[in-house]
Amino acid sequence: MQSLPLSPLGLNKATAGAVLTSMVTTAIADAVLDGYPEYATGVDQLDVEQRRVLAGVAEAIVRSHSTRSPVDAVAVIGHADKALRKPVAERAAFEMDVSQQRATSARQMLLAQVQSLASGAHFSKVLLIVDIGVGNARPVFASAGTEAQMKKNRRVEIFLFQSHHSGSHCAVR
Repeated sequence: MQSLPLSPLGLNKATAGAVLTSMVTTAIADAVLDGYPEYATGVDQLDVEQRRVLAGVAEAIVRSHSTRSPVDAVAVIGHADKALRKPVAERAAFEMDVSQQRATSARQMLLAQVQSLASGAHFSKVLLIVDIGVGNARPVFASAGTEAQMKKNRRVEIFLFQSHHSGSHCAVR
């Protein structure tokens, strides 16, 4: 988990998304959902274990809100493998679209799970979750030669950002 340098609550989604995106370029993901079938974009198309990983992230977010270091923001980054079946001129746009759809699908499912587990708690309604597709810009395997390597490239990475709160102090003596 990463520490937030500022509160995301006062930022609009575009600005917050830019801040979170810049932070994840050097960070290690808190969770990775990989193994998407070729061109598949829905989390429901992943195997049971990968869906369990997403459920675990939702549980961790909800649990964090009973601590002094709650998760206040999440970045969901979608990735695509090289679309070799597409004409070269269409690849980059297609890969970007697939990766964005993966990120959006994972974001929607994560948010639904958090809201369900939180039973309507306020934080679940204001939790900042941004979804960003990066196409094939950051493959795990640059020259994937096997289906297993390609599946590792077809992934969603989830980054959690915490804010730290000191204990409350009473101003009355």
